[in-house]
Amino acid sequence: MIFNTHIVKDPLDKCIESIFHFKGFQPDHSLERVVPTGHIFILFELDGMERNTFDNRTLEPTGTFSKVWVSGMHKNYLSISAHPNSEMFVIQFKPYGAYPFVHVPLHQIANRVIPGQELFGDEILELHQQILKQQTSEEKFSLAEEWLLGRFDSDRFPEIELLTSLHRLLGEPLTNNGLMVCKR
Repeated sequence: MIFNTHIVKDPLDKCIESIFHFKGFQPDHSLERVVPTGHIFILFELDGMERNTFDNRTLEPTGTFSKVWVSGMHKNYLSISAHPNSEMFVIQFKPYGAYPFVHVPLHQIANRVIPGQELFGDEILELHQQILKQQTSEEKFSLAEEWLLGRFDSDRFPEIELLTSLHRLLGEPLTNNGLMVCKR
């Protein structure tokens, strides 16, 4: 199996958690449960296999996706299909990082998985085709980074005060942040 990650540089590193490419994934299961983390993902299938989402209780299919789709922030876990010998290319935004690229209020994609062209139009399908043509992970990463830089709108980046508060919340217990007001 191939599993490669790419480290992005400024300004993308402020918004992108990771970009990764895998090929030859051989899961021993057909369904995966994805725990909600606050991240938004753009997923590119590079193997020609459609992916499905499923109802968490009944496991009935709720959606079918191919080429490129976007997974918004989810409140509950997400049930998705896992395929043998799969190849995917994934852009994972930091919990606050998608807005400068998506250009729509993020609540519109919360708890949803949607076709990529619904947010990005035909340009995302063109990127998919270009990524498919590349032989190496590095070539794929380079194309994605170029596309992301073209979409990046710095005016949509969160204010530094908000980011500072978020980093403090992520790095320290609430009681150390002066945010815990209830005492027993």
